[in-house]
Amino acid sequence: MNNVRLARKGSSWTKHGINADGDYSRVYYASGGCDMVRQTMKAWESILPPGDFLRIHRAHIINIGHVTTTSQSEGEFAVTLRGDYPRCTVSRRRVKEVLNQLPDQATD
Repeated sequence: MNNVRLARKGSSWTKHGINADGDYSRVYYASGGCDMVRQTMKAWESILPPGDFLRIHRAHIINIGHVTTTSQSEGEFAVTLRGDYPRCTVSRRRVKEVLNQLPDQATD
């Protein structure tokens, strides 16, 4: 179920990823664009379906189905999502969980 929706100007847009910004968060959409929302990452974690969304860092929650590639360089692990969502570094303590949750084609 990669279609959790947030109303945006009268329409619904599929969430792509969420970045923390204090007590606010920037919600990116698969179709492009983003919105600033007054919602903490902890609140998002309790709302979003855990099988579809994964917190990969204190500042990032991603839609697992939108991961295109993973990369590792000099001890840093990162994921790239399709579209214009920024490349995200995965926290060291979450790397194993992220690798277990991602579809096999994303980790090639």
